[in-house]
This record gives sequence, C-alpha cells and structure tokens, in this order.
Amino acid sequence: MDKTRRLRVGGIVYKDGKLMIPKHNKEGNEYYVLPGGGIEEGETPQEALIREFKEETGFDVEIGRLAYYKVLINGKDYLLDLIFECEIVGGKLEINDPDKKVQEIKFVDKNELDKIVFYPKQLKEYLFKKQIKEAVFLGLHHYPE
Repeated sequence: MDKTRRLRVGGIVYKDGKLMIPKHNKEGNEYYVLPGGGIEEGETPQEALIREFKEETGFDVEIGRLAYYKVLINGKDYLLDLIFECEIVGGKLEINDPDKKVQEIKFVDKNELDKIVFYPKQLKEYLFKKQIKEAVFLGLHHYPE
C-alpha cells in the first residue's frame, strides 16, 4: 500500500516569556499543540502557517527561521512536520478554526507546559532553552503518540 505523504507546519510564539498553545479537543481527547496545520495545494510552508495562525488564534504573524522538524509515520501516512519561530505582528486573540478543534488559547511557562498533554512530546525539552542556532531534527516517530 502506498503511504500518503503530507506536510504540516507549526509555529512557536512567546508573549511575555510564555508559549502560546491552542487547546484541542478531538473525539473527547484534550491536548495542546503549537498553532499550525496542513499545507494546502499551492501554498508555501510560510503561507500555510500564516493562514493557520489567523484561523486558530486571530493573530497575524511574521515567520522566522525553521527551528525544528520531525517525521511521523503510521500504517498509511508519512508526515513531515516543520516548526518555525514566529512573531506576532497584528491581529487580536480570536478563534476562527474551521475544523472546530481549537477550544481555547493559553500562554504557558515551562512549569505549566510540563503538567499538560502537549504534542509533539519531543519538543517539550527544547521550548524554554536558549535559542538553538540550527534546526533540530526531533526524530522519526510513530503516531498517534
């Protein structure tokens, strides 16, 4: 069977030293992830991330450097996840998620992040460290995690 290849983008934003993360609810499971989602036909990763940020958070962002990337696989999918540093440049907090998965937006510090269900799990250890100069490969993982 051929695997479906997909691309996903996520963005890291800090405000007052806290990380912005949307709370998702999918089929009764609550968890937190970085703002982001799938890249649509004809979009660049940056265009997709700008669109996803606006839908999920209401904020306009400027996309910075690629900070992390990982590969996720399961029986039918192969997913490349690109995670960029971002900065808020406009907009206001407003959830317009067409998929209705985003329940709320939180800003958390490291202690709060350690206490919640957050994906990708592998990213938790990096998010509050000093800036890393090169993109970090978080590895090849099976999902769901």
